[in-house]
Amino acid sequence: MTVRNKFSDTFVKTGIIDVKFGKLLSHLADYRQKGDYGDLYDFDDKIVLPLVDQVKEFISEIKILIEK
Repeated sequence: MTVRNKFSDTFVKTGIIDVKFGKLLSHLADYRQKGDYGDLYDFDDKIVLPLVDQVKEFISEIKILIEK
């Protein structure tokens, strides 16, 4: 089982975390794979900048859960 699947099963499917964050995590994992292992894959501002605010929101949600 991947971290993505475990996160989804534990947090998204149970309603603890919004589905949008599960999708975000999945997209980020895909991008990481492409960046690490894809031949000549390069990220540009069009891909990265829209993710910044989403990731900040995701981190805030995780911090709230940790503090509970």
